[in-house]
Amino acid sequence: MRTKFTFILLMLFTVGCSYTVDTVKPDKITTAYEGKVLPATMNLYLSEELKSKTWEGHPSSFVGSVHTFQVPLGNIVSSASKKTFQKLFEKLHIVSSVKEVKDARGTIIPSIKDYSFRIDGMTLISPGTLVSDISMHFKILDKDGEIIWEENVQGTGKKKQSNMAMINAMGSWKKDLPFTTEEAVKDALEKISSRISDSDQVKKHLKIKQPYLAENFSDSGGQKASLSSNFRLYVNATPSDSKIRILNIKPVYIPGIELNLGDYHLEVSRKGYTTVRKWISVKSGENVQVDIDLTQQIATEHLVLPQQKSFLPQEDQFRQHWAVIIGVSRYSDTRIQSLRYANADAEYFYNWLISSTGGEYSPNNIKLLLDKEATSKNIKDALFNWLRQAIEKDVVIIIFAGHGSPDSPDTPENLYLLPYDTQYDNIAATGFPMWDVETAIKRFIKAKRIIVIADACHSGGVGQSFDVARRSTRGIGVNPISTRLEQLSKAGKGVAVISASGDKQTSQEGSQWGGGHGVFTYYLMEALKGNADYNQDNKVSLGELIPYLSEQVRRATKSAQSPTVSGKFDPALAIAK
Repeated sequence: MRTKFTFILLMLFTVGCSYTVDTVKPDKITTAYEGKVLPATMNLYLSEELKSKTWEGHPSSFVGSVHTFQVPLGNIVSSASKKTFQKLFEKLHIVSSVKEVKDARGTIIPSIKDYSFRIDGMTLISPGTLVSDISMHFKILDKDGEIIWEENVQGTGKKKQSNMAMINAMGSWKKDLPFTTEEAVKDALEKISSRISDSDQVKKHLKIKQPYLAENFSDSGGQKASLSSNFRLYVNATPSDSKIRILNIKPVYIPGIELNLGDYHLEVSRKGYTTVRKWISVKSGENVQVDIDLTQQIATEHLVLPQQKSFLPQEDQFRQHWAVIIGVSRYSDTRIQSLRYANADAEYFYNWLISSTGGEYSPNNIKLLLDKEATSKNIKDALFNWLRQAIEKDVVIIIFAGHGSPDSPDTPENLYLLPYDTQYDNIAATGFPMWDVETAIKRFIKAKRIIVIADACHSGGVGQSFDVARRSTRGIGVNPISTRLEQLSKAGKGVAVISASGDKQTSQEGSQWGGGHGVFTYYLMEALKGNADYNQDNKVSLGELIPYLSEQVRRATKSAQSPTVSGKFDPALAIAK
């Protein structure tokens, strides 16, 4: 009997038939995205190649001459994309050409990279689970056809098979494949929609203002109702002559200012009183009333602790935090290898810095330079000019995520960070010299507390790996940038330099870390979110951050990458306010 059952299974998996999977009707496709709606009109370009895409193959969990399946991916992806992006944007046009701009601010272009399905857990007594996996690529173009954002995303759909699936496997898979495929596509689209909605890079390039909450839009024929700005904010401050500002929008606060739905960062201040900064949310159609009472400052110059140390210096209360964040994933010179997540790492850090649960920085105190904006000129202006606003008592953070390299094999000591407009054949003239960072710290930035965080040692773009044929034979180490970064800490007392990797190491990045980040940035952010708050004081100091970061990165990479820290700095200093 055992031999006969095995023969039946062999017959099932070796007959060379072909199954065409039924198409999922568009009106049956629903999407799960219920996040913030971006108030912009966009194009969705569905190419004929995409719409006609049909995957043909057999389950990846079996080998041999298994039944062939044909899955109409194009129809499912096209229909689900329309439904999803109609929920994400205020208005959506379906276009047949990338040049068909209409009145849109940009164009979304989806494409399918890979698809497969398999059966997990199938045994002689278990029918198993049908699993579909899809890999998709999305890019957004501006009105001029320039790529301003692109990412890959994976989606998965599953369905447990019926008890008879093993006996009638092919028919059951044919019937359930539309469901698991649709679920995989929906999963991918939900993920990419959330990333687009959270991307400051997209909002900045498309000039999208504060997103709306999706729950306030009624769906009518796939289009969403517009939202008028008729929600008023009143801040009742004590003392009544306090200065009131909304830090994350340009309009000046006046009592009853009209606002869209969203989050707003208030600042209430008055001379002689402690400044209060607070995030408030406009979540409904009702006017918002906020009461803020300022606390009068107490003269502390004559108060001392038993140890004869000054009690709570005034300057700590008024210290400001500044940041320059640079992320370069793609270069104008295509001979410089692109990185997958450098700009995503920079955006991740920026979003944490301005959040009410993170750094609580004012967006006005942060300079964010991503890809095309991260030119050598803009970086120099940020370090030499813009950061001159910081004064001695302030804290300055400089973050760079991208490539670094020597300018030639003959001068390995001449090291550069590589801005977006670096020319492969002329790094000496187009790169950003490491000594210019040191000059900025020594001569232009007055702040006495400076933290430099650099992830500039990636393979495919640094030292030996930048040009293996030309440079590795001249004795250049894999990662000379790390050594040069350590020397930056000598620029002055109070300078801390944290590098993503040690000497002769390169930095790793991948989707396994937070869905797509460098391992260094992922664990840096995990630390700052509170995982490194060992003394439970609701702050993560450098003294807590550094051991956590070092241990987690080494564990995640099996000691292939070890962050380094150098400088004479206060270990009690926290990056957040």
